Amino acid sequence: MDDLWQLMETLNTSTSFEQLGENLDRLIQQFDVEHYVYLNLSPLAAKVASTGNYPESWVTHYLEQEYQFVDPTAKGCMLLQKPFLWRDCDQIFEPTELTQRFWNEAAEYNLTSGLGIPQRSFDKSTVGWGMTFRTRDEEQYLKEHGKALSVVANSFHYRFEQLLASNENLSQTFRLTKRERECVMWLCEGKTYPEIEIILGISERTVRHHISAAKNKLDIATNAQLIAKSVLYRLV
Repeated sequence: MDDLWQLMETLNTSTSFEQLGENLDRLIQQFDVEHYVYLNLSPLAAKVASTGNYPESWVTHYLEQEYQFVDPTAKGCMLLQKPFLWRDCDQIFEPTELTQRFWNEAAEYNLTSGLGIPQRSFDKSTVGWGMTFRTRDEEQYLKEHGKALSVVANSFHYRFEQLLASNENLSQTFRLTKRERECVMWLCEGKTYPEIEIILGISERTVRHHISAAKNKLDIATNAQLIAKSVLYRLV
């Protein structure tokens, strides 16, 4: 096995999502992993290419069927705190017809036995990993590589979220105009619509229009949500 910590450092110094994915692929090859995927359901990650080597046709089908809301392993990543074996999902979560259909279709790609690694996202979105191994002795594999894989997963996730939170990615994701950002900024400062009207020298109707447009772009309904999300995502 190559120097694990030297390869880990390449994750920490990656400057783009593409470079981060390439460095992860080299690192993951040090383990006996057959397939892996990093799932991040943050709205910020919507335009970032998925990371992993799951069959492309399965990934496409998974997203088309919105299986991220059915997949028991995704639910495990959302609700559990520690790495878990997929086979334990049916004991943790009550099986349904939809989950059975999901497993049946996943079996066509030999994706029914593996490991889930939950992650914690800064915006509380569901984030986690799915991994399958060439060995069938999963418990022995976890004893030998579980801790190291968790370190790799955590390091990748930490750097991924740093890149997500960059100003460049935020502007590309939400595309607020200069005037929309100005209106939201003063709203975050506690100003009322009439006060923003005076500060910016525009009509109150125009202020309301810009605030409404910003809420639509962030997919939220209230000013309180707009303020909270703008601060969280550093939009102002």
